[in-house]
Amino acid sequence: MKMFSMMGAALVLAFVAHAAMAEEGGDAKAKTQEIAGTVGCAHCSYSASLKNVEHCGAAFKSGDTVYLLKASEKADEATKAQVQKFKKELKGDFIITGTVTEEGGNKILVAEAIKPKK
Repeated sequence: MKMFSMMGAALVLAFVAHAAMAEEGGDAKAKTQEIAGTVGCAHCSYSASLKNVEHCGAAFKSGDTVYLLKASEKADEATKAQVQKFKKELKGDFIITGTVTEEGGNKILVAEAIKPKK
């Protein structure tokens, strides 16, 4: 009986450890993808589709999904500048290469590269 209790405890610990590792590594396993859509202001254009957006910031809409747009640490300086100056440099339709995460109930598109949609 004692052996079954110890095996059960070991299984529970293994399950908890696996769940914790999966939760921590969720973003690390995000796949890089290309998404076509329209860049706009998170506050002025897409606030109805986003949660807790109180200020202007870059956002990206593809189909019915709206993403907050952030530059990846891996992005080149031109991409980082485009995201920073989205109201002047990023107007219209683009294809963004990056990964999708979620934070605060909003989807975040972390851009590695941005190119105009032709």
